[in-house]
Amino acid sequence: YWTVTKNGCESRDSIVITSYRPVAPAAGADQTICIGNAVLDATAPVYGIGKWSVYSGKATFADINNPKTVISQVGKGRNVLLWTVTNMICTLSDTVIINNNELDVSAGYDQIVCENRTTLEASAAPAGSTG
Repeated sequence: YWTVTKNGCESRDSIVITSYRPVAPAAGADQTICIGNAVLDATAPVYGIGKWSVYSGKATFADINNPKTVISQVGKGRNVLLWTVTNMICTLSDTVIINNNELDVSAGYDQIVCENRTTLEASAAPAGSTG
């Protein structure tokens, strides 16, 4: 209450404060993958709605509002994804990092041969790997 008193008279007013601050979101544990897809593991919002977006890198979401959605076409290297929970006019966000260590490998072209030998044209194994 806000009360003002003057010359023996008193006047009072009140306000209602409503907080729409969402419960702090959790985007899940960082992941390291070797293929271009993964399953995310954010917490579902207690109030409001959650939405995935790409902060940096690349990824395609099967369902941007599903905290446990599947992502595909994940860019190679470091990808930072943002889980944002909005309740009325308030938003909070958390990030998850998806490191995609997928390798480019080519065994060469398919061949049909009539001889007992052929030449294979596989790509060289990247530095630090075996193949």
